[in-house]
Amino acid sequence: MLTASVDYETDKNGQISNELTQTRLNNAITQQYYQNDLANSHYQGFDASLNYQLGFKKSKDQLLTLSYKYSYSPNTQITNNRFSDTINYPQSNYNQYNNAGTREHTIQLDYAQPLSKKFSIEAGAKAILRNDFSDFQSDTLNNKSNEFELDPTQSNDFTYHQNIYSVYNSYQLKLTKWTAKAGLRLEETTVGADFSSVDTTLKTSYTNLIPSISIQRSLTSTSSINFGFTERIQRPDIYQLNPFVNRSNPQFITQGNPDLKPELNHVFELNYSQFSKGSINLGLSYSFSNNSIQNVSNLTGDNVTYSTYENLGSNSSLGLNVNTNYPITTKLSLSINGQINRVWLKGVYDGSLDKNTGYVGNMFTNISYKFDDGYRIGTNSGYFSGNVNLQGTTSYFIFNSYVFSKDLLKKNATISFVANNPWSKFWIGNSYTRTTDFYQENNNYNTYRTFAIRLSYKFGKLNSDIKKNQHGINNDDTKGKSSSNN
Repeated sequence: MLTASVDYETDKNGQISNELTQTRLNNAITQQYYQNDLANSHYQGFDASLNYQLGFKKSKDQLLTLSYKYSYSPNTQITNNRFSDTINYPQSNYNQYNNAGTREHTIQLDYAQPLSKKFSIEAGAKAILRNDFSDFQSDTLNNKSNEFELDPTQSNDFTYHQNIYSVYNSYQLKLTKWTAKAGLRLEETTVGADFSSVDTTLKTSYTNLIPSISIQRSLTSTSSINFGFTERIQRPDIYQLNPFVNRSNPQFITQGNPDLKPELNHVFELNYSQFSKGSINLGLSYSFSNNSIQNVSNLTGDNVTYSTYENLGSNSSLGLNVNTNYPITTKLSLSINGQINRVWLKGVYDGSLDKNTGYVGNMFTNISYKFDDGYRIGTNSGYFSGNVNLQGTTSYFIFNSYVFSKDLLKKNATISFVANNPWSKFWIGNSYTRTTDFYQENNNYNTYRTFAIRLSYKFGKLNSDIKKNQHGINNDDTKGKSSSNN
């Protein structure tokens, strides 16, 4: 069986932001500036994948799968920064231009072989070839000539190559009510980067051996309980590694850290599942990392906030998650997904021990109704609590969207009309940073209300008798994504 898919998306966005910054000493303003930013961006995303699955007559569970995926996501950004109402603030107006993006090739081979009715093995190999790039330029206003001139100290050009090679082997024993699976995954990662603006190169490699184990007990014909343990890698993002010192705002300097190591999380999970008319999944999880990647800040001697990334201390999380999907009628369905986690963070930075704890979580609901003749309506709503960081927190986020769709061309095409957050024009986001030296609060107004028209078209027809691809490519191993999976 050969299957293929192509996804393309494009987004053009314009955003205006206004920010008033004040520094006070004994309740007196020692510095102030009002910053107005006009930003325009054009993002494109392209994914193409090809999967070939070979079955064998001897057993329907004997499968050989070869998968390939190509991803390309360029993003062009232009930002005009203007300052007014300044007090003791020397920064001139400036413009920024950034042409950045990522190219990624992935090839994966999986083989499943049953040795008996109760025992089977799986093996496979995978290669991820990543190439990130960014050409960043900053032009500062010359107050004498009243012209914008290139500022080489605030222009940045880098290329970044990350190659990941891995092999895995797993074994499964299936009894009447018990199923056990164990495996090992060996990964070799090589990194090469050229940060030309700061005349810095980076070459490193590291090897990880990742175990996994799961034990499942069937309770009834429609319910089961499962316990599992695995380790998951979260590799630092290129922007977390980039040593370029961004002084676009002289009072808030940011810099990446090329010495970051991948974050290794140890994850324990206990899940209960039931499938009958609908489905419900309940899960408990506990994870911890002793080299967590954290964004940290300190105050320099000239009262400038300096922010970077470090592998610091420990990050532990105890969580509960609920997922349910219930067809109320043949046309009306409801799904609810949510999770809540208690987080503990601890680390030493700039000679100071920082600790933070809190709750993070989210809740997502979907209600959809299917009419005759291919018409559908649906509504989605969600709540995200915000993040708990080592030195602070970010505010919660609520969204809602409404979708009306119609099948066309004998159900081969679908057109959808979408309204996202139609009741509010802006969303106010807050973040807080607190250390032994300073307290900082940021308030941002972000564009919230959007409308969209989507069109999808399905080529060909998949025979329902053909067994669905059991393996596919899922790359989510960088920091900010959930896990490193096959």
